[in-house]
Amino acid sequence: MGRMTEEAARAFMRSGSRTGKLATVRPDGSPHVVPVWFDYGGRPLWSTRTCRRYVGDDRADEFGRRNAVPGESVVRVRPTRLMGETGVAD
Repeated sequence: MGRMTEEAARAFMRSGSRTGKLATVRPDGSPHVVPVWFDYGGRPLWSTRTCRRYVGDDRADEFGRRNAVPGESVVRVRPTRLMGETGVAD
């Protein structure tokens, strides 16, 4: 294992269809972790483009329409620090 450079961490997040994990703490102190789709790259964000990364071109419009309705959320996050480790799953 080894520490990723910030450049390597950015490249990792831009490649493939990785799923992020969003963790919060419940009022009773227990953890709550949910998978989230993400698109990393600083470009304008629309749900269809993010969906395309995960479901492909043939279903991106379907999922994009389903996710672009009240009750669904798109959140923009600006990271201030990136860290990653290589060789974790080897």
